[in-house]
Amino acid sequence: MINLSEVGAFGSIDPSGNLSVRFGLYLPGIRASDGFEVEVRIIHRDDRFDPAIPTQDFPLTWVNGHPLDLWTATVPLRPLVNTHFGYGAPLVRVYRRLGLLRRTYRALRSRESYYYYLQSLQGNQIIAYHRHAPATATQPEGYVMVLLNFSDTAGTISVPFPKAGTWREMIDADVHVRTITVAADGATQAITVPSNYGLAFVWPT
Repeated sequence: MINLSEVGAFGSIDPSGNLSVRFGLYLPGIRASDGFEVEVRIIHRDDRFDPAIPTQDFPLTWVNGHPLDLWTATVPLRPLVNTHFGYGAPLVRVYRRLGLLRRTYRALRSRESYYYYLQSLQGNQIIAYHRHAPATATQPEGYVMVLLNFSDTAGTISVPFPKAGTWREMIDADVHVRTITVAADGATQAITVPSNYGLAFVWPT
């Protein structure tokens, strides 16, 4: 009987945003013990007709004793220079993180927002705004401060944070911890934002 959890192609992404694909093939009668070797050959569809770009070949491992002679391989899809191979894998992680944050924090689903027009686009290409969720009978008040940098270079923006206390950056919280401490409601913080990227600080943590 075919086990759909072991045969086919299964993508996954680790906390650092590295994409990989696990392949599983049934090849009855094809066994490593008989001298056979099996490889999976991969090339991005946009690289297929470029003779300067070779395929990426990965050996499969035979699962000794499997009744259908299963062969498997886990292939890392890390980007290669001057090819389309692995392109987009880091974006997959970011999209998943943003979806998770929207589900987790009420403020990102709230209609209450404020754009920091006095602080945004001041000698750089960084904008700032916050989203706010008022307290309810069952849930506390919440804020998310969003900083977006549309420049090819990192830049700094000084912006007042509406609440005192600890704010935690959450877009990259699966990779590293970054917090800031705001001394008083409305105290200004200078934040460096990476190029072509964003930060989302949440309160309370």
